[in-house]
Amino acid sequence: MTKNRLWLAAAGLSALGGVAAVASALLKGACTGMIETAAGGAVPMKCHWSIRVCVLLGVLLTAMAIVQIFMKTKEGRLVSAGIGLLLACSLILTLSGTVIGVCGKEEMICRSTASMIRICAGLSIAGELLGLLGGVGTDKPSKRF
Repeated sequence: MTKNRLWLAAAGLSALGGVAAVASALLKGACTGMIETAAGGAVPMKCHWSIRVCVLLGVLLTAMAIVQIFMKTKEGRLVSAGIGLLLACSLILTLSGTVIGVCGKEEMICRSTASMIRICAGLSIAGELLGLLGGVGTDKPSKRF
């Protein structure tokens, strides 16, 4: 497989992971419950905000992967793959407890949604790493010895 085709396959794999992350976040969603504040108001659970951020990051990841398909220079490919890798890692970190997180109970719907998004982000990370490590070069042979 030539490096150009490998690059296209890597960008396609990353785009597939981004689309799947957005689809699973929109279709499965987050918990619908509200938390009562001390003042008597009600606010959405933290998983609600996590899923919203994941949709945004997934859309950006998909857009970056589509841009990667049309990149021609080696430097542009490296930068776009690095940004895509950063976005995919941000997807995983958003769902962890260090950034926003999801509900603590195992039976909540947001836990299974978060698992699906993590799998999709892992797929995108694999695509980005494949592009960075194997498909960045050009098909032209080097003139240096």
